[in-house]
Amino acid sequence: MDTQPTPFGTRQPSQAPLTPTPADDFSTLPHSLPYDEAFENDLMHAILDPSSQALPPLSACEQLPDVPMPRLPIPLNSPHRIHPSRFPALRLTHPHGYHTGGLGPSPTVAAEYAENFIAVKGIAQPEELRRKVDEAIEERAREVVERMQKRKEALKENENTRKKIAALEASRRAEERVEERIRAGREEKRAKV
Repeated sequence: MDTQPTPFGTRQPSQAPLTPTPADDFSTLPHSLPYDEAFENDLMHAILDPSSQALPPLSACEQLPDVPMPRLPIPLNSPHRIHPSRFPALRLTHPHGYHTGGLGPSPTVAAEYAENFIAVKGIAQPEELRRKVDEAIEERAREVVERMQKRKEALKENENTRKKIAALEASRRAEERVEERIRAGREEKRAKV
């Protein structure tokens, strides 16, 4: 079987059906990816301080094909991130894709979510749908900002804790050196007697 070149090397052509199934979504869902502290920190900075992010210029870079899970998350400064998101300093690799990179939910899952959203919100009119969707997006964006602020506080607290631990370890090493000198002095006195 021939391999196909991709930005990440070569891969075998997919044998998956042309119409994605709901199970297809679970391979690259952001919550199913291994934790990547550096990516999460970059994401935090992009959301909380977008002006500090140096985004690469938009190029004629082609949209990425579906990316296998071991290649995710795609770095925030990747030239393949060419699609806008709700946050100015966070570009996506695909229209309506995941923040980690990748296509986003399959049409089946997106349709199920939309049907559930309409039913739960009791939406009857198209104008009401647009308003409710905008409200839901804003609410989720606020949640993301709150979570990133909590992450920033936790990182600051962790750094302070690391500094305290380093100071305590330095203090303990100094105490051990003093104890060693005292012990050496006692042994020296005993040897003279």
